[in-house]
Amino acid sequence: ELYQPVSVLSGADLVEQLEMSLGDTLANQAGVSSSYFGPGSGRPIIRGLSGDRVRVLQDGIGSGDASNTSPDHAVSIDPLSAERIEIARGPATLLYGSSAIGGAVNILSNAIAEAMPSSPITRDLLLRGGSVADEKSGSLKLDGRAGSRVAWHLEGFARDTDDYDIPDDAVIGE
Repeated sequence: ELYQPVSVLSGADLVEQLEMSLGDTLANQAGVSSSYFGPGSGRPIIRGLSGDRVRVLQDGIGSGDASNTSPDHAVSIDPLSAERIEIARGPATLLYGSSAIGGAVNILSNAIAEAMPSSPITRDLLLRGGSVADEKSGSLKLDGRAGSRVAWHLEGFARDTDDYDIPDDAVIGE
């Protein structure tokens, strides 16, 4: 077997780490930090490399967004849709092409079924809230089967935030 420096975030660990952006969600992983150009636009920085040098994929396919060219653009993949997130570093990134020299982040969802679901319908509901910006977010995922040959997947997510709240006695710009 070949040693591959890959970290995997899934299950309860993923739910605990979920943040507004992909970069913020992964910021506590070894060798990973997040760019910041306002709330919601954090992109992963792996071992000091960012932008076009870190490849972001969903289910093995490149995300095709503007986040690798400018830090004020968000990654188009919302962490709420993730079932598992893989972070590849070092030689293992060659599997993802030459633009992944810094690393690769592969967000795996269940949008394309790898196996026939065991029950006619399964559901996953996640609701989150934050007090500083009155954040409310949630996701609903439904998976199922119709007969023995058709698998289906349906998901939706929403997020709403407000301005940051600061204490009433805070003084700005003195």
